[in-house]
Amino acid sequence: MAFAGGNDGIGAASGSVLGGFSAPVFVATGDYRKISAPKVALDDAGQASVVWSQTTRTEAATRSPSGTWSAAAVLAAQSSSPVATAIDGAGNAIAVFGSSYSWHLVGGSWGPATSLPAGSSGGLVAADPAGTFVYADSSGNAFTFAAGATSFGTGSGSRGSLADLKIVPG
Repeated sequence: MAFAGGNDGIGAASGSVLGGFSAPVFVATGDYRKISAPKVALDDAGQASVVWSQTTRTEAATRSPSGTWSAAAVLAAQSSSPVATAIDGAGNAIAVFGSSYSWHLVGGSWGPATSLPAGSSGGLVAADPAGTFVYADSSGNAFTFAAGATSFGTGSGSRGSLADLKIVPG
């Protein structure tokens, strides 16, 4: 779980339904009075990614399976809304913000902001444990790709709503 703590920054707590939650830890400090609420993704090993936007920039951080958060990385030098993130079973993460995206591949750091497909902005991103990512833009166009992809190719066309999209194993 990630949360904005007013002017105090971004915090996170972890746990399970049966085991309760840990004490909150700060992920980043700064001026978060006008942010896009933090979005978090978690894999089965306990790795996580979180992305958020504040007044002057968009940032992201990752969490190792041992629970250690990385330093916040600036993805864009301006505020972006909305923001989304996903992480696969290997720990590869993607952040989607405004009309851009950035990868954090295992063993590396957050890469440069790259433009989403023409006409795309906002939307949702999801990943399965095997490394298939799906991005659905705010118009309902869906794109399927692998971790580290530098382009999303041709979208699958308009859907009735973003809720119609699912990752199906196999």
